[in-house]
Amino acid sequence: MMKLGVSGCRRGTSFAEAARIAGFQIHAVSDPNTDTRNVLGDAATVPSSRRFADYGQMIGSGVEAVLVSSPMPNHTPQAVMALQQDIHVLSEVTAAVTFNQCRALRDAAAGSKAIYMMGENYTYMKANQLVLAMARQGLFGHIYYAEGQYLHNVRDLGIRTDGSHTWRQYWQLSRRGLTYPTHSIGPVLQWLDDRVVSLVARGTGTHTWKQDVSGDDTAVMLCHTAKGAMVNIRTDLHSKRPHNMAYYLLQGTKGCYEAPRGLGDDHKIWIEGVFEDDRYPTNTWGYQWPDLKWHSLWDFQDEYLPQDWKDHEEKARDSGHGGSDLIQLFDFSRAIRGEMASPIDAYRALDWTLTALVSEQSVEQDGTLLSVPDPRTDELDAAAEREQAEGRHQAFKNSV
Repeated sequence: MMKLGVSGCRRGTSFAEAARIAGFQIHAVSDPNTDTRNVLGDAATVPSSRRFADYGQMIGSGVEAVLVSSPMPNHTPQAVMALQQDIHVLSEVTAAVTFNQCRALRDAAAGSKAIYMMGENYTYMKANQLVLAMARQGLFGHIYYAEGQYLHNVRDLGIRTDGSHTWRQYWQLSRRGLTYPTHSIGPVLQWLDDRVVSLVARGTGTHTWKQDVSGDDTAVMLCHTAKGAMVNIRTDLHSKRPHNMAYYLLQGTKGCYEAPRGLGDDHKIWIEGVFEDDRYPTNTWGYQWPDLKWHSLWDFQDEYLPQDWKDHEEKARDSGHGGSDLIQLFDFSRAIRGEMASPIDAYRALDWTLTALVSEQSVEQDGTLLSVPDPRTDELDAAAEREQAEGRHQAFKNSV
């Protein structure tokens, strides 16, 4: 069993059991809040001597890997500290909150012997894993358009019961643009095996909670990718509406997929040449026009669903985030053991995260088309230098 440290302990018995199944022993926990760290500490039977308020003490306690699930502005500093000591990192999303943090994470990952993986658990949800397997087999043909949406009112997470603000109040709710896009864009870019090179973003402005926050109620970005696809992404963390776990759409030359919208809807798919009820009747002008019907995505799970889901679906259901937490931990474990490359390494994590930072700038510039820096080049260094010169977010750089 690999010794795992957990930073940010808002996870309980279900995560402790998922970690054990995936080959990890929760060796130590850290959280500034005593009650919070004791919830996970008790669930994982971590002795009191290895329950820390200080993250630095935890990574010095003999852990071999860490789960960084602390507040978003801490993800990069804590990941960097671990990577510099060759401790493997599974980091919550987003990977970073500034261009300077992106640069620091890239450099730390490149200089470490340890594995970095961003834990974008929506990519590990059952339907998204099934669509990914089918996309990799070419069933959709050339994919040229996709959509992702994440609609989740989290205003209550920005304000404590005493009226004071949490870290979310600034980093998620008061910045403009798409401050939390990886649940939307991560699965889509994984299906495309692509990265965003430019985007246009617009926001609605603030309507719902005018007295408390200054972020856009809804923000949308239209992205173009390196391979020429178009991607439409929407996030909404403010509006009064039922929570939509996530919505996705994929369109290729040979097939398409749509996620459910609710009220009994299900995951729908159509693939050319597969379904016997597809009809091509001749219309009035003598042309054959297709009469096509949606089918259930689950018709394909026997053939294409990844083996981890087939083997562990019942246990995954209890692990959190639609079962994705357990499936994700299996891949993290394999990457550490050298059985596979990190599925969401630092470069891919930054590809997804950088869209958030560029969307903020595009919204501020009235929807200007902007390039997204490639973290593999000095484009990221230039963006970090500009950010530093402008003094963006300096007042909040230590905010938690």
